[in-house]
Amino acid sequence: MYNELDVDAHLWHSQYQIPTNNRPGMESKTGDQSHIYRSKVDSSGRIVLPADVRLRQQIHTGDLVVLIEGPDGLQVKTLQQAIIDAQAVFAQLAPPDVLLSEELISERREEAKRE
Repeated sequence: MYNELDVDAHLWHSQYQIPTNNRPGMESKTGDQSHIYRSKVDSSGRIVLPADVRLRQQIHTGDLVVLIEGPDGLQVKTLQQAIIDAQAVFAQLAPPDVLLSEELISERREEAKRE
């Protein structure tokens, strides 16, 4: 049986002509490439990632995910996605014509010569 929140969610989905599946608490909204899901938090603070999300994002049992809390809310990313995001941030910090790895290797070689 649906509670009041489930009914509200169903009405919202119906108003915007968004199909919902038959699993209470797991309604989804699909757009161009975005999917918005609603999942309940259990008494231990756990949420369930829907199977189709886990399949698309290649998340398997026991995999680590990263939770990012920001001004826009909470994001869940795979560890690989978080690493790619971090690499992109650091790539913007370096001048485009400089390879920092080459500079580091050069500095290490100079240090080794001095020893």
